[in-house]
Amino acid sequence: IQVQVSGVTMALKTTDLSAVMDSGVVATKPTLSAAQTKKARLSKAAERALQKDVDSLGQSTRGTGTSSEGNKPSSAVAIRTDSNTVDIRGNNFEEGKSMIKEKISKCLMNGQSVVYVLHGHGTGGVLKSKVRGWLKTERQLVKRFAPADQGDGGDAFTKIEVR
Repeated sequence: IQVQVSGVTMALKTTDLSAVMDSGVVATKPTLSAAQTKKARLSKAAERALQKDVDSLGQSTRGTGTSSEGNKPSSAVAIRTDSNTVDIRGNNFEEGKSMIKEKISKCLMNGQSVVYVLHGHGTGGVLKSKVRGWLKTERQLVKRFAPADQGDGGDAFTKIEVR
């Protein structure tokens, strides 16, 4: 089954899913044996993203029942995939900048709020430093940016949150 979590499409097994009802109640997944659990494990990043979305749904439906976001899931946790990653290794800075702008545009059209840039470490980190220097000034498209988490590739990637 393909599902979308925080705007990122992922392929999952039905045993990995739990249903969230309109009332905000979470239907848990079936109990699995130890052997089945080992086979049907999500990656830790996918588990965090799903848990974050479930938690945010539960918080937005508590209390008075009104929320400015309604039942919209949080997009605080992002998982790096091919659909939200642009590889600019081997390109000069201007070509890379153009590729990044194009990927940001595509991700915005697809409802994704995070873009990962693979620039590598490079000799002296020239491309990486130029990209990050440009991102500091690009406030029209970029909300914030930082080196990616270790699980998402570390310092060879830059994680960009788009506006």
